[in-house]
Amino acid sequence: YPCDGDSQLIPLLPASLVGLAEKQIEAFIAEGRRFHIESVAESLAISKRALQRAIGGEGLTYSQLVAETRLRRAIFWLDHSDKPVTEIALELGYTEGSNFTRAFRRRTGMSPSAFRQAAS
Repeated sequence: YPCDGDSQLIPLLPASLVGLAEKQIEAFIAEGRRFHIESVAESLAISKRALQRAIGGEGLTYSQLVAETRLRRAIFWLDHSDKPVTEIALELGYTEGSNFTRAFRRRTGMSPSAFRQAAS
């Protein structure tokens, strides 16, 4: 726990299992690792089914959780870096830039390039 100016403790980890799974997916993305549900569950020392139940309890599927995590990471990179869109796509685990662009447009209503331009 880091301390802020008032010496209060700020937790580093999310309070929910779904939040932990999301952080693990982010870590796997950063490491360039595959983020199949089995890998995430194993890294959290729980069963795949227990993870599915926890995610379902939040009204999501694992695929939706991955899509949300990828979208947040994409938005961050588009807003805070000069990485080419294709590089961002590959780092997020997309096999082709066009797949990333389609997924991003479906979620935001604009292409990654248009989003970057609007954000600056």
